[in-house]
Amino acid sequence: MTHNATHDASNAQPLRENVNRRRRNRKKPSHGKDHADRANVVVSVPADAVADDAHDLRENLKNTTDLRDDLLRQRAEKEHERARARAQERTRPQPKSGEASHPTPRAKTQNKKGRNTQDFSPSLAPPGLKLVVGDAAAKTLGRKMHGRHVTYVPNFFCAEADESAHATLLEEVSAAGSSEMWIPWHEKSHFIANDRDRHGKWKQDSPMFTAVVEKIAAYFQMDVKATRFNLYRDEEEWKPYHHDAAAVKKDKARTQNCTIAVSFGATRDVAFEHAKTGTTVFLPQTNGSCYAFGHDVNVEWRHGVPQVPEGLRRAEGKKCARVSIIAWGWVDQDRDDVSSFAN
Repeated sequence: MTHNATHDASNAQPLRENVNRRRRNRKKPSHGKDHADRANVVVSVPADAVADDAHDLRENLKNTTDLRDDLLRQRAEKEHERARARAQERTRPQPKSGEASHPTPRAKTQNKKGRNTQDFSPSLAPPGLKLVVGDAAAKTLGRKMHGRHVTYVPNFFCAEADESAHATLLEEVSAAGSSEMWIPWHEKSHFIANDRDRHGKWKQDSPMFTAVVEKIAAYFQMDVKATRFNLYRDEEEWKPYHHDAAAVKKDKARTQNCTIAVSFGATRDVAFEHAKTGTTVFLPQTNGSCYAFGHDVNVEWRHGVPQVPEGLRRAEGKKCARVSIIAWGWVDQDRDDVSSFAN
């Protein structure tokens, strides 16, 4: 029996079931009449049904392919995380003999909004500026300086409460010089003792000045190349941000890689301003204290003494004067990233 393609779609399902039933029940082909009759049967399936079946097949194939790709991608991501964890484990310092070993927590780097911590990966970025503290009771710093370190030594030359060194310095330096001893500096922001006055012999005639420079050289193992005596008569006087000469002059850079300053008198801030970002770091300098910095700090940061805001200035005669002795020279120092972490 022959069916025409013009039958509506409602007859398609019974037709397919009938055809499938015949196929299941049919026997091996023979050369008889039954085989010839079955060979002449033509089954027509509606075109819409064929198209729907083909569409469903394609969708199933696409979904299967997408699922496979997702599984492969997840597997690759997990393998990447395992490889990253293994690499971190290899680079983690091994405990010394007798020390307890602590497991390293698995790093989680996925950022989530609203969390106070956005990155759980350990940072090995070296410090731009690191403050280390020295022991004034020791004869030397006891560690190698680094170009990115600022070293602070409280009570370096005298106790904070001891004002005698400040008074002695002013008396000796003034007496050793002439009437033209003090000259305005840095656009009249403060004063310095004129190095040319008496051809610099006033330095030799001040035992206290000489003692300070000698202690700087001994404690920091510095080959001193130049010195200066700064005077801030009150809290209105200041020093603008600047690089020291070794950062901009090649001849100075060959013999100077370190700046060291000892403060006497009123407490004033020394401030460091990053040359590119403008970020500032303030470090109060008390009477008798000292700070030092290396090559990289001088190149990447500027330093100065900010003016005290008017609302915080003390009245005249309230011990608001400050002096500082500066030494420039060469100190052996590290420059690599790893050593910048050392304490």
